[in-house]
Amino acid sequence: MKNTQDLFKDNDGFIPFDDSKNSQVNTNSRKRKRAELEVITVLTDEDYPWVPKNYDLSQFDHATELLNQELRAFVDYIMPTVEEKRMRKFIIKRIENVCEELWGESMVYAFGSFDTKLYLPTSDIDLVCFCSSYDAYKPDPTLNRLSRKLKNEDMCQGPPQSIARAKVPIIKCQERYSGISMDISFNNISGLESARVVKEYLNTVPALKELTIVIKHFLMLKNLHDAAFGGLGSYSIVIMVLHFLQLHPLIQKGYIKPEKNLGVLLIEFFEFYGNQFNYRDLVVSIRDGGKYYQKRDCQWTSLNFAQICLEDPAKPDNDVARATRNWYDIKKEFGLAYIDLTEKVANVQSTYFDEKSKGVSDDDFPLSILKSILHVPAEIRSSRERLHEAYSNGALQKALGVSQDEDFTDEFSETALRTKEEIIKRSFIKEIREVDNRLSNNYSSFRGRRSSGRDFDFLDLVGSTSTPRNNKRHKKNGSYNKYDLQNLPFVALSSEEENNASFW
Repeated sequence: MKNTQDLFKDNDGFIPFDDSKNSQVNTNSRKRKRAELEVITVLTDEDYPWVPKNYDLSQFDHATELLNQELRAFVDYIMPTVEEKRMRKFIIKRIENVCEELWGESMVYAFGSFDTKLYLPTSDIDLVCFCSSYDAYKPDPTLNRLSRKLKNEDMCQGPPQSIARAKVPIIKCQERYSGISMDISFNNISGLESARVVKEYLNTVPALKELTIVIKHFLMLKNLHDAAFGGLGSYSIVIMVLHFLQLHPLIQKGYIKPEKNLGVLLIEFFEFYGNQFNYRDLVVSIRDGGKYYQKRDCQWTSLNFAQICLEDPAKPDNDVARATRNWYDIKKEFGLAYIDLTEKVANVQSTYFDEKSKGVSDDDFPLSILKSILHVPAEIRSSRERLHEAYSNGALQKALGVSQDEDFTDEFSETALRTKEEIIKRSFIKEIREVDNRLSNNYSSFRGRRSSGRDFDFLDLVGSTSTPRNNKRHKKNGSYNKYDLQNLPFVALSSEEENNASFW
C-alpha cells in the first residue's frame, strides 16, 4: 500500500509540504465536504423505459448479443417521434417566415443534428439565416433587429439573447410553446458543409448512427456534451466514432458486420478512446478512408497536446475539438464506462449464459446491461410529454396558420433541402468565403506527413496515457478483467454473407 506522499509523487509529481496528522485531518475534511455535496439519485425502472419486462434469453448465445439488441432498443426509444419531428419543422418554418418578413431575399436553413437526424429529445435547433444585408464586421444591427422581431411576435420564452462578440455571432432563444432551444446565426456556411459530410457517411457506414446516438446521450448524462462549455459536440462524436469504425481491423478486413456487433463495438470504443488512444501525439482524420498523423507535423494555430485533436473533413485546417477543454474528464468517463460495461457483461454471462450456471432469477428482471451506464432522466421524459401536449393543443400550428398534422414533407425532403443548399451556395457562398477568409486571421495551412492508415495496427494508436483502471471503486476482485476485449465474441459473417460481403 502506497502512502499519501508516494501517491502524490507518482500521479502529479507533487510532494505535500507536510505529512503530519494535521494534513491528514484536512484531507479527510475535504473528502467529507465533497461527499456532503454529492446528490445521490435513486433510479427506478421508469428511468430505463427502453428495457422490456422480460427477455427470451434462449435467442442469445452470449451476453453481448443481449447488449446488441438492447442498444438497438435504446436507440429506437430515444430517437424523435413523429410529433417531435413535426414540432421542430413548425418552429423552423415560423423562424423562416419571420426572416422573410424582415429581409425578403433571406433563406433559413436548419443544420447540425436536425439536418443529420442525430438529435436527442432535448437537443437545440441550429439555424442559419442567409441574408445579403448582414455585415459580418458589424453584426449587432442584424441580430438586434431579429431579436426585437422575435420578442414582439411573442415567439420565445423570455427575451432572446444576442451574442454578437462570439466567433460566430448568434441569437439564443427558447421557443414559446415547445420549450425547444434555438441558436440562430447568419451567413455561416460551415454548418451546411459539415452536415453534408456527416449525412454522406451516415448513409454508407453501418453502426455509425446507433453508436453516435448512444455516446451522445452518455455524454449528456455527464454534462460533457456541449462544446460551448468544454464538452464534446455532436460533430466531434461523429468523427471519433467514424474513425474508430474505419480503422477497426475486423471491419477493415470484412470479417464482421458492424450493425450485428453494436454492443461489443460500443465497449471497444470506450476502451479505445478512454484508455488506449494516444491523443497527446496523434491527430484524428476521417478523410481518405481514415488516417492519423503526428501533432508535431501540423501547423494548427490552436494545436493542443493536452486534448484530442479532430481534423474537420470539410475544412482540414480546423480542429473540430479545439473547444473541448474537458477532454480529460471525457476520457476518464469513457474509461469508466468500459469497466462498468465489461463488469456487467461478465456478470450477466456467468449468471445466465454459462453452462454451469444457466438460470433465471426474477429478482434481476427487467434484465439490462446498458443501464450500467445509461438512463433516461425524468426531465427528458417530462420534456417529451410537454412537447407532445403542445403538439396536441395545436397552439404553434395556429400561430403558423397550418393544419394540426401539417408535415411540410415537400419542403423538408432530401431533394428540397439539397436544392435549397445549392441555391444558398450560388447566391451567398462567394461573399461569405471572402468574409470568412478575412476574419480567419490567416489560419496556417495544414502540412506534414499523412500516412494512409488503411492497414494500420491498433497498437500504433496506443500511448502511455493514464487510465482509470487503478480506481479502487472499479477493482471488484478484478472482475472487469474477466471479459477483456480479446474475449468478447463478435458475431461473424455467415458463409453466404462472406460471399456477398460489401463494405465501404
